[in-house]
Amino acid sequence: MLCCVSCSTPGKPAARDLLEHKIRRLSYWMEKFNPMQRIEDRVGPATADVIEFVTMDNKFHGFPERPAEAVLNDGFKKDFREALAGLPEQVKALAGPTVFGIFYLKNLGTTGFAESVFDDKGNPAGAFLVFDAGYLHRKANDWASLRENTPFADFTSGVGAAEVDARVVVEIEDDKDNNRLSAIQFIALHELGHAIAFTGNVHPSYAKPLTGENHPSRFPFSRLSWSTDKNGNLVSVYDKLVFPERTSVVFYAPAGKKLPVQHVARIYNHLSRTSFFTLYGSVSPYDDFAEAFAVYVHVKLLGRPYRVFLQDRRKRFKLFAPCWESGRCGAKMELLKKLLK
Repeated sequence: MLCCVSCSTPGKPAARDLLEHKIRRLSYWMEKFNPMQRIEDRVGPATADVIEFVTMDNKFHGFPERPAEAVLNDGFKKDFREALAGLPEQVKALAGPTVFGIFYLKNLGTTGFAESVFDDKGNPAGAFLVFDAGYLHRKANDWASLRENTPFADFTSGVGAAEVDARVVVEIEDDKDNNRLSAIQFIALHELGHAIAFTGNVHPSYAKPLTGENHPSRFPFSRLSWSTDKNGNLVSVYDKLVFPERTSVVFYAPAGKKLPVQHVARIYNHLSRTSFFTLYGSVSPYDDFAEAFAVYVHVKLLGRPYRVFLQDRRKRFKLFAPCWESGRCGAKMELLKKLLK
């Protein structure tokens, strides 16, 4: 957590440098932000200030990638704008007042990034979003499957005379809509979920200690699944008895932290007994909300699918479906309905 580090090592920014960077200040955006501008018109290449900040953030977290300017062709730009323009009006109304900028670059190291902006009293005032263009060229199902497989090692084993390859397959679009635009739209929904949460009082601030008024139990969404242990670390209410593998699931994991794909079925079986909308949503209260928001809008408001399978060369097995099919996410569903009414 940024708030837990007060000094830096040589070559590594301090947490305070990130929290106090000028683009984290509302004053920085006052002349740049037009709240009447359509959200799709806020998209543009990352500025030098954005690249500087994201580079500092990567260094702070120990990520090797060094962000740089990206150039998109006209077709790519058109898809990006149309993906945002096609969002439900409720989503644009929620995000419009507080999403100050939407930027693209390369070498971010992950698909997207949302960062909060604070007013002069230290209260969250909005956010800016950053996307890695290198991830955005994929079709929707290819991108979703790629992300879903990042916690798991590749698995090939001999079965008789045949080799069987296994992987997780995620379908967030039917064939006719399985394109780059649809991928960008789902990715944008996740990051917009983060942006809305920064000012929406649904989960704790990640920039403050998880105590007192910032404890997960004090927020309507996070209290449903999250708490802290005796050391103040985030834990989910499912970790001990329902989903003990959760703490080992690391997305975009380096080789040494990847889980054997043989564990996939058990992990999704346990996930299906929780109120997390996706496996990615089980990582933290922040991604819990962002994924719930994205999947709810994607399926319930846009009428798109969300299906997870384990695929080998012979057949596929259904692993997971949205949690409202079993009613296990009822309380979270009600909060999302109120937010997006």
